Amino acid sequence: MSRSNIAKHYSRILSQWPKDLIRPEVQFAKVIQARAANATKIHEGQETAELKNVNALYSLLDNRYSKKVCGYWISTPPT
Repeated sequence: MSRSNIAKHYSRILSQWPKDLIRPEVQFAKVIQARAANATKIHEGQETAELKNVNALYSLLDNRYSKKVCGYWISTPPT
């Protein structure tokens, strides 16, 4: 995957990331924004690691772990 596609993924995640109302002075979106700005500057060998970071952010954004505790689903797994 190209570096520009990685930057697009970061931009998409950033556009959907929720605001932290409890701690408005500390926004995780600022970290994502910095990663997006530097995504076009990564070396070719780092693309795989960067894609893993993007995937981790998507999993947090999708809230994939909200009902899973110690490897077991609390209720029915998401479809």
